[in-house]
Amino acid sequence: MKSSRRPFLLTASTCRTLVETVTLAAVILLIQVFTLSSDTQEIAQQTYVILPFLTAVYSGLRLRIPAGKLKSQARIELNDAVIGTVAQVVLVTLSYLLISIRDVIPISDLQWIIIFPLTAVWGLLMLLWRAAIYLWLFWTHLRRTRMVWSLTHAILVLVIGVLLLGIAFFTILTIFSSAVPVDHLPPDPTWLTVIYNRLIYTILPVIG
Repeated sequence: MKSSRRPFLLTASTCRTLVETVTLAAVILLIQVFTLSSDTQEIAQQTYVILPFLTAVYSGLRLRIPAGKLKSQARIELNDAVIGTVAQVVLVTLSYLLISIRDVIPISDLQWIIIFPLTAVWGLLMLLWRAAIYLWLFWTHLRRTRMVWSLTHAILVLVIGVLLLGIAFFTILTIFSSAVPVDHLPPDPTWLTVIYNRLIYTILPVIG
């Protein structure tokens, strides 16, 4: 009996993708807001920098390819990017307001003059990522219809696979051989703060 489960990638509607992306960003920002202290503000700054890239990648992988000709697809993709950008800016603004209400550190210490422009270009990041996905789909079509492209694809997959194994190896070495930067942790960090610090300062930068 065949499974009725839908594929995860490139299958979600605009509304569902927006809800999932907003939820992901909101969870990350809430963790940041309620673990923030004067000793962990560098973690907060890195989170605000990484967040647009992380959510843009997630949205790009979830959002389905719109039907129609290329011009129609481009218009829909642009609309989705604008909607997503507005949502990201609203979330970041709300997180700044929560930080201001908690009054842990001055808002000016979080480099808002850099963070907000970076958040505002979320749509551009999304469009570039989606363009890469369209190119990949076109490449997949070529390799399935032409033998030469199929052989080229096999060689590229081999090379990229070796590179990814190397990256994974050095990532594991980085995670297990280097300690969490002490100057980025409060005097008595909670387990959540330590995990969050490890994610922001070791795992995500190496993967990126």
